[in-house]
Amino acid sequence: MILGNIIGKVFLLLAIAGAVFLFFAVPFGKNLIDCYEKNVLTFDDINASAQNYGWNDQRVCELKADSVKSLDICITQAKSGTQLPLSLQNTVINFLPNVRPNTETLEMRVERHNEECRNYPPTLLNQPE
Repeated sequence: MILGNIIGKVFLLLAIAGAVFLFFAVPFGKNLIDCYEKNVLTFDDINASAQNYGWNDQRVCELKADSVKSLDICITQAKSGTQLPLSLQNTVINFLPNVRPNTETLEMRVERHNEECRNYPPTLLNQPE
């Protein structure tokens, strides 16, 4: 009887903690998704526009660098607008690619950009902290 009562209270506390986490994590996750959706289109549009407008590779790399910087700014704004602790923010950010196909974290995006644009050193980016 006492063990059942303790298990019930632990379950209730976990349920409350989960509800509080979801209360803060869902809006933060939505803001992140908005950042990535806006940025994915921009990254893809750059590749398509390069062919349509005849941009050279350096121009493409400059635009992609700007796109990655915009993603960084958007994520920073989303982080500043939430009450989630930093460790939970990072957990949500790192979990997002697992639930949304074709979503790359900022670190993955920087790495991809630097790999694609390694021949244009002025456009290379530092890994985010």
